[in-house]
Amino acid sequence: MKTLRYSLSLLALTLFTFTSVGQQYMTGLNLDPESSTGLALYESDAFGFGGELPESTSLREYAPYPGNQGSYGTCVGWAWGYCGMTTLYARQFGLKNRNVITAMAMCPYSVFNNIRGESDSGCQNGAGLVEAGEFVTGTGTKRFHLRDSDCGTTDEVDEGLMIYQADSYTMLWDWSDYTGPSDDKGGSSVVPVDKVEAAKNALADGHIVEIGMSVCASFQDGVNDQGEWIKSRDPYDNLPGGGHAMCVLGYDDNRFGGTFEVQNSWGRDWGDDGYVYISYDDFEEYVVCGAVVELDEDNEWSGAGLKKGCVFGDCDGEYSRFTFENGDMYEGMVNNGRPEGNGIYQWVGGDVYAGEFKGGLKHGAGTYYYADGTTQKGHWKDDEYREDLAYLDYSFGRVNLGDYYWEGYANGKIWMYGSYYLDYGLKIYEGKFSEAGDPDDFGLLNSREKDLLSEFKDGMHHGYNAVFYDEDWTLYQCEDDDCNEVADSVISTTIDEIPKVRELERDSIVMPDDNCAFGDCNNGYSRYTYPSGSKYDGFVVNGWRHGYGTYTFANGNDVLSYEGEYKFGKRSGVGRLIMADGSWFMGSFEDGNAEGRGVFVKKDGTVQVGFWENGVYVEMEQTNNSFKFADAEMTSHDGDAVTNVSPALEKTPRKFGAPIQLK
Repeated sequence: MKTLRYSLSLLALTLFTFTSVGQQYMTGLNLDPESSTGLALYESDAFGFGGELPESTSLREYAPYPGNQGSYGTCVGWAWGYCGMTTLYARQFGLKNRNVITAMAMCPYSVFNNIRGESDSGCQNGAGLVEAGEFVTGTGTKRFHLRDSDCGTTDEVDEGLMIYQADSYTMLWDWSDYTGPSDDKGGSSVVPVDKVEAAKNALADGHIVEIGMSVCASFQDGVNDQGEWIKSRDPYDNLPGGGHAMCVLGYDDNRFGGTFEVQNSWGRDWGDDGYVYISYDDFEEYVVCGAVVELDEDNEWSGAGLKKGCVFGDCDGEYSRFTFENGDMYEGMVNNGRPEGNGIYQWVGGDVYAGEFKGGLKHGAGTYYYADGTTQKGHWKDDEYREDLAYLDYSFGRVNLGDYYWEGYANGKIWMYGSYYLDYGLKIYEGKFSEAGDPDDFGLLNSREKDLLSEFKDGMHHGYNAVFYDEDWTLYQCEDDDCNEVADSVISTTIDEIPKVRELERDSIVMPDDNCAFGDCNNGYSRYTYPSGSKYDGFVVNGWRHGYGTYTFANGNDVLSYEGEYKFGKRSGVGRLIMADGSWFMGSFEDGNAEGRGVFVKKDGTVQVGFWENGVYVEMEQTNNSFKFADAEMTSHDGDAVTNVSPALEKTPRKFGAPIQLK
């Protein structure tokens, strides 16, 4: 009998040691050598400095706090949409309070989701600098907090919100001759150009520079908390690798011997509060492509921070921006001259509310940003912050645990479903959790050498446990972490397909109010009954089943229920199907179908283990490889706030008192 007590922390230390690029922080820039061919090159106005550039310049005071692209390959959206466009417009509006700027930041996903490949539903395949430049100049972007956005959303409904555009983008140099790393010292074959001088000229002119850098392992691991990049003694760790887009805000000839100030998208715990200072030599060696983003100084937003009244839109029935006589500002959706729907209100003292409005008052989900940098997220009704609206305790969020973090769906501080990651984004576990924060019911553990699809009970293996290797698997049956390899008689000798019953084809659960039993059935945690009798209990985004939930089929179906994660109405992630005949399936899903590792327990008690592709079983070989883990206790989370914001309950959000009227 094998004892299988283990800890996720120990697994992280023993099974997840990586040094190669792409295994840690996500990147996502496609370095297309031909993409700059024929495009205009930037012509600097730096001659205005009399031939001598200033020793330093920076737009950091106008930039939002660095964000985190997490496990998505969305760096292009963060560099162009979040950092670049936000900084340019903050300067245009004269904003220097970085808490306010972050509250009003532009959305990285409104850029990335519209330039990613059609088949890239998981947002892993990246995008190019040129596509981003075309989009922000041709279509624009929107405020991040006006409406929830994430990887994979189409943003079709947000076309009316994408009013912020760049006026132009140009190339700093022609990178069409770039052929990638060409020698054992990490050098790159690039057409000769003084990239440092070109970038400094553009920054001195007051513009944003977007770069595509060929990052290496030491860049991910070797940037200290002063933002200095310390190269590895192992030359292999310094070899240029995958492409990564970042936003350059300035330069300084004196810092670390001459560096560029670069905002990254790996969170504020990386580098100097999310920044890195890239030396001029490293800039020449590792930066492959560069583009300049410009705003026309005389565009429609010029001086908007000083104007009163209706600055944009009609301030009556469409998306608008309005500045009151006392200096307060509202930007967002408007109906009959009052804020209605998603909007942002900024008080002249620096506080900001970004969220939902109804009839000119805070009403619905929103986040209150205090001027001192703390935030309060929750639900408002008729201008009052309401803790008693219990269903909004069900939320999506993150708990940071130093070298690890949890991310998923919770009821208050009790995790329901989600994933456990190393701090650089590598997923260790995905599935359900107990109230103590331990794996529970079903889930998938990932490692470099093997994956475990298992039933759990309060953090212990309890039930079937399938261990997957590259091409084969072993099945165990466990009780409170005591596990034995199953007898041959338990392994199914026949191949059966799981039932093809699907949820209702309609993608939205927005229906008459009397069918909505809990929540608003449009956003957040909700319970809804379909006219057919089928029910959904879980998370929704803009009316779509999106996030963790349980779908219970109406009587008469071959499938009783599905529990797990949804992505815009379709099963996605690790989940479980329970069939009417008593059989059940747990495994990975994608685009509504079983996709990846799975365990199918049949009505006759036998078990079919293997790999599914688009819902069809692909046979794998059974093996008797040993299954060993260290003897240690399961680690649970510490119960910190799941939304990663400070409750700030000792403070009181400002009230409007009377409905806001734009006039």
